[in-house]
Amino acid sequence: MNLNLEIDALLATGAFDDVQSNSGQRQEVRRRLIRWRHNAKDIETIISPITYKDLKKTWRKKEHFELDPSQLPKFTRITSSNIHHQIIDTHGNLLVYRYQIPMSFVDKLLETTNSLPPVKPVEGRHPRFASSDLSPILPYLVLPRPSTITAPSLRLQVLESLGVSSHAYRPSLLDEALACPYTRGSFMVRHYAAWADYMPEPKSSKEYRDQLPYSKEFLDNNQSLFNRLSDDLRLIYPTMYTKYKSVQKFYPEGVRSLAGVWHGIAVNQGQDDAEGTGTHQDWQDYYYGFNTVLPYGTYTGGALILWQLGVIYELQPGDVIMFFGALIAHNTEGVTAGERNSVDLFVHKSTLDWKKRLMTGKQVFSK
Repeated sequence: MNLNLEIDALLATGAFDDVQSNSGQRQEVRRRLIRWRHNAKDIETIISPITYKDLKKTWRKKEHFELDPSQLPKFTRITSSNIHHQIIDTHGNLLVYRYQIPMSFVDKLLETTNSLPPVKPVEGRHPRFASSDLSPILPYLVLPRPSTITAPSLRLQVLESLGVSSHAYRPSLLDEALACPYTRGSFMVRHYAAWADYMPEPKSSKEYRDQLPYSKEFLDNNQSLFNRLSDDLRLIYPTMYTKYKSVQKFYPEGVRSLAGVWHGIAVNQGQDDAEGTGTHQDWQDYYYGFNTVLPYGTYTGGALILWQLGVIYELQPGDVIMFFGALIAHNTEGVTAGERNSVDLFVHKSTLDWKKRLMTGKQVFSK
């Protein structure tokens, strides 16, 4: 696209409305775009075997992807590289984007992660459900998976323990948690986020509040990283940036997005399991929003598998990958040596739904 036309298109999205520069907004966007074009000049592209529309269709039906491990040897392996890499569908929709950032950000992440106080490791369940916000559910997550596991009586029992009114409940995180299979190994997981799951308005996650002041110090010390990733998203997917940022002016007092333009972050520390993590989809995340994952530490293995796309990204410290975590079934291969840490920046659909309810005057709980 012609440079001036692309600048016009970027400005029209509103993603740069808050950008100020002595040289003027348009000139600043021009400078950033020229630099980004230079860094991405050799970008490699793969065409996805499935479209965004079909991924969204299965997400709406809450259909779990049928895994076939025998197909893994046929998946395309993408090695770590400073060359940008993307996966688009046949309609031109961007599904995955991978690139690299300076190691200074990664070094700071490792330093500040090691300064966090320890938490109880995740064992026997997917880390998505390790949050202390869901602690009443956890006894049910180590059960086998008989067909009765999601029976209405069990669901109501768990809802009652959560203090959630049954008439406000819609199947979502709870059903996913109750149906979640075992995972092996253990590592520490923390969720620092603003979200509105089963709540009338957003609030900071219990883990963030319980782990103050350490949680705030960790986030403050990594704000330069979050700002860098947010600025990159302006160029990679400007309308997504605008959507994420649109909530910020509506937050209740004392609540804010905690990872730049992303509303929350999961900090996964000390993965050293040769079995890898369990395959899953992040059903609670916004279906038209990227999760942003950065691995760090000293390790081998731990590659990221994106099942419907038939690819395996061999991510190393410095790599950043953005993808639709709600739509694409994913997991990591086992760590064969060392310890792998990662952060996952995300936005829950419930927070965007809350903003929509606020603007329309509807007062119902989000899925």
